[in-house]
Amino acid sequence: MICGPHPAIYSLESKRENGTAWIRKFAELFSKLRVRRVDTSHLVSIVDDDDAVRLATASLIRSFGWDVNDFASAEAFLNSGRVDETSFLISDIRMPGMSGIELHDCLLKQGYAPPTIFITAFPTAFLHAQTQAQGALALLEKPIDANVIAHWLTTALGSP
Repeated sequence: MICGPHPAIYSLESKRENGTAWIRKFAELFSKLRVRRVDTSHLVSIVDDDDAVRLATASLIRSFGWDVNDFASAEAFLNSGRVDETSFLISDIRMPGMSGIELHDCLLKQGYAPPTIFITAFPTAFLHAQTQAQGALALLEKPIDANVIAHWLTTALGSP
């Protein structure tokens, strides 16, 4: 197979009468592509010690059009310098070191706690009550449902 221009581009080049016709056709073809813009006005921070969950969640949030930072621990998030830029927080509850609930409590004491969703593989009635008492939007069980995450993001931040 020989690499070369896409057949549609080649036929446009060979048949064009002038450069502007080719540019107009290229612009028309390009405009039909679905390109999702990333909303950089809102930063979603994800804190989870499980690499697979953290990276998959970050990828999901990016696919919705949001800007994302992910952190392997609560301490890494607190030391990142991005806390006050965070518009929305998704945090695991059970992590080595500081838990997600302790992280949220620390943010509340600092006077800045963004809208927060907690995620856990072990939801209990006590955890639901504890997270609601701290003002969290929701406590979700892993694996998380993409539609539920999208709902809470748009509820808190609007559309990207």
